[in-house]
Amino acid sequence: MHYQPYMCHCPNCCDSSVLEVLLAAAICTKAGKAIVSRQFVEMTRTRIEGLLAAFPKLMGTGKQHTFVETDSVRYVYQPLEKLYMVLVTTKNSNILEDLETLRLFSRVIPEYCRVLEEGEISEHCFDLIFAFDEIVALGYRENVNLAQIRTFTEMDSHEEKVFRAVRETQEREANAEMKRKAKELQQARRDAERAGRKAPGFGGFGSSGMSNLSPAAIIAESMVEPEKPKMASAPVRPSGPSKALKLGAKGKEVDNFVDKLMSEGENVIPGAGKKQSDVSKVLQPPVNTESVHLKIEEKISLTCGRDGGLQNMEVLGIITLRVTDETNGRIRLHVNNNDKKGVQLQTHPNVDKKLFTADSLIGLKNPDKAFPLNNDVGILKWRLQTTEESLIPLTINCWPSENGSGCDVNIEYELQEESLELNDVIITIPVPSGVGAPVIGDLDGEYRHDSRKNILEWCLPVIDENNKTGSLEFSIAGKPNDFFPVSVSFVSRRNYSDIQVDSVTHVEGGNLVKFSTETLFVVDKTLSHARNAEINYVLAMICILLVAGHGTVLETQIKNDVTGLYAHLAGVPKALLPGVGGKKILDLWWETVNTRQLFSEVYLVTNADKYKHYERWATANDFPAENLVNDGSTTLEDRLGAVADVELAIRSRRLQDDVMVIAGDMLCADQNFDIAQVIRFFRSQPGELVIYYELEEGERCRCRGIVEVCPKSHRVTRFLEKPQEGVTASRLASVVFYCLRKETLFYLSDFLLRQPEVEDRAFGRFWEWLINEERLPVYGMKLPTGFQLIGQVGLSDYTKWLAHYSAKQQESPAKSIVCRSYARVGLMGNPSDGFNGKTIAMTISNFWAEVTLVESQTLVLLPHPLNDPTEFGSLQDLFCISRKEGYLGGLRLLQATCKKFYQFCSTQGIALTKQNFTLRYDTNIPRQVGLAGSSAIVSATLKCLMKFYNLTEDDLPKPIRANFILNVETDELFITAGLQDRVVQVYEGLIYMDFNKQLMDERGYGEYEALDMSTLPSFWLAYLGDPSDSGHIHSDVRRRWLNGEADVVEAMKHFADLADQARVVFQTKDWPRLAELMDKNFDLRRSVYTDDCLGQGNLKMAQLARQFGSAVKLPGSGGAVVGLCVDPERLGEMKRAFQEAGCVFCLIVPHGPPDYEEQGSNNIPINFERGASKNECPSSEETWPDTALFPCQPAGRLQE
Repeated sequence: MHYQPYMCHCPNCCDSSVLEVLLAAAICTKAGKAIVSRQFVEMTRTRIEGLLAAFPKLMGTGKQHTFVETDSVRYVYQPLEKLYMVLVTTKNSNILEDLETLRLFSRVIPEYCRVLEEGEISEHCFDLIFAFDEIVALGYRENVNLAQIRTFTEMDSHEEKVFRAVRETQEREANAEMKRKAKELQQARRDAERAGRKAPGFGGFGSSGMSNLSPAAIIAESMVEPEKPKMASAPVRPSGPSKALKLGAKGKEVDNFVDKLMSEGENVIPGAGKKQSDVSKVLQPPVNTESVHLKIEEKISLTCGRDGGLQNMEVLGIITLRVTDETNGRIRLHVNNNDKKGVQLQTHPNVDKKLFTADSLIGLKNPDKAFPLNNDVGILKWRLQTTEESLIPLTINCWPSENGSGCDVNIEYELQEESLELNDVIITIPVPSGVGAPVIGDLDGEYRHDSRKNILEWCLPVIDENNKTGSLEFSIAGKPNDFFPVSVSFVSRRNYSDIQVDSVTHVEGGNLVKFSTETLFVVDKTLSHARNAEINYVLAMICILLVAGHGTVLETQIKNDVTGLYAHLAGVPKALLPGVGGKKILDLWWETVNTRQLFSEVYLVTNADKYKHYERWATANDFPAENLVNDGSTTLEDRLGAVADVELAIRSRRLQDDVMVIAGDMLCADQNFDIAQVIRFFRSQPGELVIYYELEEGERCRCRGIVEVCPKSHRVTRFLEKPQEGVTASRLASVVFYCLRKETLFYLSDFLLRQPEVEDRAFGRFWEWLINEERLPVYGMKLPTGFQLIGQVGLSDYTKWLAHYSAKQQESPAKSIVCRSYARVGLMGNPSDGFNGKTIAMTISNFWAEVTLVESQTLVLLPHPLNDPTEFGSLQDLFCISRKEGYLGGLRLLQATCKKFYQFCSTQGIALTKQNFTLRYDTNIPRQVGLAGSSAIVSATLKCLMKFYNLTEDDLPKPIRANFILNVETDELFITAGLQDRVVQVYEGLIYMDFNKQLMDERGYGEYEALDMSTLPSFWLAYLGDPSDSGHIHSDVRRRWLNGEADVVEAMKHFADLADQARVVFQTKDWPRLAELMDKNFDLRRSVYTDDCLGQGNLKMAQLARQFGSAVKLPGSGGAVVGLCVDPERLGEMKRAFQEAGCVFCLIVPHGPPDYEEQGSNNIPINFERGASKNECPSSEETWPDTALFPCQPAGRLQE
């Protein structure tokens, strides 16, 4: 699309003589096809299309990342995934201003387009053009920002509002009048039918009469037409790719808490139907384990009522014994039980119970036998189940009060069990969606607002006897019911029941045995809920989704549609048709019930005809394929019927729990539908549950199952399957959404024996028999407004509902996460980092790697146009690029990092949300010159992944992060590397690193110290235009070092000594001494690695630098040199010499951590302890478990 309202009086807008002016702004494909183009001067369509078509060809030959030029114009561009944002300017324009303008253009696009794809851009083309006009007028940049552009484009007038209000009122009145007319016609036809005469007006209605009817009248009329009764088919919802497991609004209280547990390190089962253990495991620091190791673990789950009262509380504890030395196998453990709460104890069957009862000793019944070696054996269990409120360890009170425009919410906590110390406490409060962030008042601790999950997290590092109360106050639009239930999670190193093991002794002789103990008290999967929270039932259910229907009216009309607009939906099962919010209908129900908190298993019953469709859907949406139930039917004639389908699932899978039955092709318009609320109501009633809604005007009772419900008890007093008009006054229609108790499931088989005909095996007939004849207690629950049962609708009704509900759904565009990591120069000690040495390195701002992550429907890794070329000018071009740069670009680094990240999180029990993303990278770090370009890309990628999945420093602390980055390169990509680069890129700045063997063996990482970066001397960097492969520089030195050759071992010690001396120099600012040390470092390296290994290019650069009296050394593995010129007057002369020798020369710009300017002149030892604050000394017993993932790089402890 091209838009050009403004005109320019220049005779030739593309002439370079024109003043500084922006000619056009366009969004185009990588092939140069214009999607949206806005010309700011007079320009023909042919001209702009020609300019854009030439743009990609120019890019292939240039080396710039931001602009290319021709004889007449300049292109300033920015990649947008598969597209380009391009500004066409004159060559006289200010390039810096153009880049700033380009950035503003690029920021505008996501404001209107959720995804950066051609279709989305085209759909919002006019919005983009109007926004472009706010940025540039007559070719010149306006002084506006993004917020102003948003305001200007959305601004409307008072007259327009009045006009719209009047028009909407007129439309409502017209619709009401048409509905009234439709009802009159209905009544007239019924009166005529009763009198046995032709309905007046229907025979000679004529085209003119029909043209006066509104759509509402036509719909109302079509609803009156008699239909052949069919088995309940269900609603249909909108289109788009699936976004399974992205938690929506249904069940959001439970789902959001599960996400919180996952981010806290709980090994929570990610979806219903998974064949995994229900016991969650918390990531914790390891302890120093002895040959006899005890683990005392307790889990608590409780549920409180919203208005007070403990519904249920359960504490489960276990002591696990692990013996690793056979000499300590025959032992006895003395248990000190100080519990006063009334726990019930149970010993292992092989434990001598009499000995335990009499002397509190745990020993085997046969004292001659030993405990199993190297196995975790549960020796003692206990359980506490109570409803005594005084036993609640932590109480939460939530008091929302309406203030006219919303609610003021006050939340308080109180620690009742003062002997406990609760760590990492997170109190999660659901908040309404689409109303913005809450306004926080008084606050103890910290808070996080997650707008995507619609939760507010109140985070408290510690709650103990010194901090046993606290409060949070906030205001937000909503109603009091929106803020329940409140969920709590925490971890404690003290157990709740106060059961300990005092001593361990040998069976023979009674000698004491040294043992270690590990204690953990956590919230179980069912959570601790607020005193004021709604009841959260912990008993799980089975859910059965029914999608086994055949040959609906909608499928037939889609197949026979002559317009071709719906041809791609032909043959698609109704449940997989497009629904609201860009999701398939079934996707919404799967998101709703995919909650382990509520459903232990979810089954999907389909027919044989559509089985393959649902099998593919299951694979794509993490639905367990083994839970697909095929009823074997292929046509409408051999169908089983809905009741038989449910009975098949129960019988074939041997289900013995309460069951929820839902039609998977039923359209739910209310995205805030709460499935947990349905379960709570069902649990509160002594019978089955039927969901119903009130028929809308024009819907007929004879097409629905109608229920009569007692308004006081909510019991269904009568069920009528498709009754005739006048049989009942009730307008309450049942939908295929039921809850059945396990005690009632046998009634399904009894019913099927009574009903041999498939037409009678609908659920409506089942409820009619169960309620009216068997008189079983069945209760009803009314669905909220906005829930529509589509039923046997046609294509026109489907598209009408789809458009109506889709208009209500609004999704904000995905936000980008952009992270950078910087190149580094080794200033002293390298390459001894790979040989248990010591080094000093510094990050520099001159060169960087940048990674951008944007949430997307599928996981996409975008290749870099220069570093990962896929298009070449010719075969010769491919040959030259491949010979110079090889075949390994940066894309492999992104992929390896993602793979290793998933592996790390899985091993550490960090469950990740089911979100996909698109990754792309950019870098200006020269290749193969030893500036850590590969690790910079890995480091920046890891930063993005941590932000995207909300991983914190506790999840992946910095020393472990450096090991992680190294292992991505060494384990996954077999890149020769050491820890130095990764450490300095993680911490940033000037870092002293000690990789002492004892430290590395004990801890897995070295001792790292940030040095003062104030008043640094001017370092310079030069690198070759045609560098060597950095991996070859290490040669056979490692082999010699491992073999213990004296000269190599001594050289590595000397490298470490040089680093220690340089560390002192950086403190005293003795720069001439630093220059001497740099020269010694280079000479030592040259003596160990030899000239042949270093390469002639590196040696020539070093010799050239020394001719000008500059200190010089290799900053990395080769291809570049870093130097310190003590005589600044010779620096310019040396620069020219390097340039004339074909080298690139630049002055180094140091890059420090964000807070290094605040650190002053003090050296800062870096603390890596979990939870240690600036004024705390970490516990000496605490070590990190994460380093077990990286055995090639041992771990360690660093002081603050």
